[in-house]
Amino acid sequence: MVHYKLTFRVEALTCGQYANNLTPKQRSRIRSNYNDDTNNLTSIDLSSANLFRIIHRRPENRDLEAEPCETPKLVMPDFRGPGLRLSDVKCLEYLWNIRYYDEALISAAQCTNNSKSTGVYSIVTAVAGGLDGIAGEFPHMGAIGWETVNNTWLFICEGALVSEKFMVTAAHCSQLPTPDPRVTDLSPKVVRLGEVNISDEEGIGKSPKDVLIHRFILHPYYNHAKPYYDIALVEFKNEISLSSKMYPACLWTNIDDLTDPVDLTGWNTIESNKTVATKEFISDSFDVFTRLTLLSKISDKDRNKDHNASNPVLQLAKVNIMSSENCDKLMHRNIIFHQLCAERDAEKESNCKDTSGVLEARLNIPEYTDWNMHYLIGIKSFNRGCERGTKRPFGVYTKVSVFTDWIEKIVWGKE
Repeated sequence: MVHYKLTFRVEALTCGQYANNLTPKQRSRIRSNYNDDTNNLTSIDLSSANLFRIIHRRPENRDLEAEPCETPKLVMPDFRGPGLRLSDVKCLEYLWNIRYYDEALISAAQCTNNSKSTGVYSIVTAVAGGLDGIAGEFPHMGAIGWETVNNTWLFICEGALVSEKFMVTAAHCSQLPTPDPRVTDLSPKVVRLGEVNISDEEGIGKSPKDVLIHRFILHPYYNHAKPYYDIALVEFKNEISLSSKMYPACLWTNIDDLTDPVDLTGWNTIESNKTVATKEFISDSFDVFTRLTLLSKISDKDRNKDHNASNPVLQLAKVNIMSSENCDKLMHRNIIFHQLCAERDAEKESNCKDTSGVLEARLNIPEYTDWNMHYLIGIKSFNRGCERGTKRPFGVYTKVSVFTDWIEKIVWGKE
């Protein structure tokens, strides 16, 4: 067994587990609509269910439950086993960390009714390291920024966090193709994490994390003159502290065609000051339960601004992945094995302005929790069919599952 010492930022009261290994108290926090039956599940939900079957079998579940005012013991199970890749193991560890965090916060919240209580704010801070954010809907998303001549950031690309030190993005985001008078360098300098709104607009609980880029690691077969192998890893100068606003995505490792509807997320090109003012929550006895009403979600109003180029809020679109045959036909047989095509729902107008974006699918977590995790499926490479009069525009994406070996070797190769 490996003992972990983690620093998390506290955001919300949550959690629960489901399985025979769990205590009645833990089982009571399973979502009422959760069904452990794997019949007729989508491939995404089936994969999620299999992950939690592994988690629910672990005897270390008993170590997580603590008495009020006591911090649960975090003992990270050794998830390595037959049929599991290194990235699968990391995904299980990320899910286990969420479970620990939730149990610690529940214990802290229960302390308010205990004679040992010194105020829930101080207890929670001691347990998990601080109180400076609210949960994110897409916590893996990061905006990639260039330094401008005005000493601001210009966010043009995005990527997906996969560890405390790395994110996955498109290789074409490593450098602007032509000189831009707005920026000081063709290469980006920073990644902004932790917020769906990447502007410098002040907001309650808003606390974006700007992380300096150490280097881009391009796939060795990438050629900027051709739209193939368009994938890269961004290595940060320093590791980040994970929170529910900044949390890795799991790698989708199945190379077969995925037919489930998935999400496409990305930002417009936004200029922002390097410093963002924040409004902190101020309370000596902050009620953890009220945090559930303050989640940093993408509102329907913000989503409806999809075609407003000045909108700084992360945009979300539902897309359908085409079969390899249809994709190949539409691309006139210019598609290769590591690419996939996806188009928005027929009733939605396609946004052809975006030249980057992240294709993901939400993990179905059976417990009550405000944390969100996703499978990383693809990174947008380019658009097709956006010419005037075209009836079926679509995006072409780099298929992450094809590059799992390459990603694992760089991100976790020494583990």
